[in-house]
Amino acid sequence: MSFLNLESTKNLEQWLQRINNFDMPRNNWRWFRVLVNLALMKVLGSDKDKARQAMDADFELLDQFYVGERWSSDGVWGDNRKQADYYSGSFAIQFAQILYVHCAVDDEKRVAKYRQQAMEFASEYWRYFDTNGAAIPFGRSMTYRFSCGAFWSALALSGIQSSESRLNLGIIKGLLLRHRRWWAKQTDIFNSDGTMNIGYAYPNMYMSEDYNSRQSVYWCLKSFVVLGLPSDHPFWTVQEEPHPIYALNPTARHPDTAWLFPAPHQIVCHSEEHHYLLSAGQMTTQMFKAREAKYGKFAYSSAFGYSIPTGVELHQIAPESTLTVKLDDDGPWRVRSQPFDVRFDTIPIHSAKGRGHLPSITSKWRPVKSLDLTIQTTLVPLTYH
Repeated sequence: MSFLNLESTKNLEQWLQRINNFDMPRNNWRWFRVLVNLALMKVLGSDKDKARQAMDADFELLDQFYVGERWSSDGVWGDNRKQADYYSGSFAIQFAQILYVHCAVDDEKRVAKYRQQAMEFASEYWRYFDTNGAAIPFGRSMTYRFSCGAFWSALALSGIQSSESRLNLGIIKGLLLRHRRWWAKQTDIFNSDGTMNIGYAYPNMYMSEDYNSRQSVYWCLKSFVVLGLPSDHPFWTVQEEPHPIYALNPTARHPDTAWLFPAPHQIVCHSEEHHYLLSAGQMTTQMFKAREAKYGKFAYSSAFGYSIPTGVELHQIAPESTLTVKLDDDGPWRVRSQPFDVRFDTIPIHSAKGRGHLPSITSKWRPVKSLDLTIQTTLVPLTYH
């Protein structure tokens, strides 16, 4: 701030204060206001009581996003919205909480809570990354691309580590850099002028969001916050360690290859042959583009992206890994969405490798609410089949 004179500093403060004059969506956007008020209070010398009051009001809502089992949703989990995707971790919630830990050390109680949640989340979040660095594409805003790895970058910046999570600095560095290297190979993400396009591994406007612009794709730069570390920090010299999957007991079956995540209603499966997740209970009634494809499919893989509909005909819907129903010749195709009555169970298995158990997820779907028609589906990992 040394390059701003007194008048410029006052103008900046007044401009930032305007964020407190608007109604904000009841989702991750509340973190924007929290961090702006934190900057107003700590950097620009604004009224601390006023800034703290605004922050506390947003914290009251943000605290309701926590759904347990290490996860927060993007908004209050309820009948209209059940979303726990990358906004829960790298895009927004966990990322913002870690930045708060880094910048608000005097808020001891909340910082301690966020540190604990970050350590717990880290102990499971690594399972969403393959050994080659690829993340499993799931949910909306996938055009933010390598922002999926921003959680690891923020974790290194904050210095949060835990022996309980088995993630030391070398493992965190490996998870982040492998993810970066995977994206470095996806050369189709750039336009001919060197700017990034909207899409995932290649330009694709069908999978974009209404709120995407040519600038919003640069949320991917969140994964570079680790550059805030000083040049003598151990992160720059520590040896990059292998993916955590290699440290697990190779004889363990269910715990190490098919892991149940109750909060997001998912099973993440990790083997040498394939890295994917099974999903059964997420949904939203908000009119996000292609919401059924982004949240309602049964399986999502790090080896390939999910299909996005380009029209209403069956060949345009491309309904892989889901259910599609047509009730009459002239009616529309209805794709599975808004599942309910989600249940978890374990299924005993017998194979050449012996006996064991696999997790399963069961859910129900009603294609048409006015009809007494319910479809129940149980998802079981392919492991040991």
